[in-house]
Amino acid sequence: MEAASLTDGTAAAALRAFVALLVVVALILATAWGVRRLRGGFVPAAGWFRVRAAHALGPRDRVMLVDAAGAHLLLSVGQNGVRVLHRYDDAPELPEAQAAMPFAERLARMRRGGE
Repeated sequence: MEAASLTDGTAAAALRAFVALLVVVALILATAWGVRRLRGGFVPAAGWFRVRAAHALGPRDRVMLVDAAGAHLLLSVGQNGVRVLHRYDDAPELPEAQAAMPFAERLARMRRGGE
């Protein structure tokens, strides 16, 4: 009788560990989904469609500069759909991206009263 109760306890512990593992995996997937929703799902694609630049205007609205099948388009993407804002004849020149100011430097400026 003692061996049967030991087996039941081991099975219950294994089941609890398995359920805990499933919960952790579900939390990881939910967090990844949430981060993707907050970023707007922006993932540059390869092939005939390429996102050259994107700028968030709000939680669900953004402006995107895309190359699609040889056309250069400025798009407005939001919860009401996608609209073409402008069609470029030639690919527009993009400014060089500026590096963000390091946090420590920004904090030091704020303490001095600058910026």
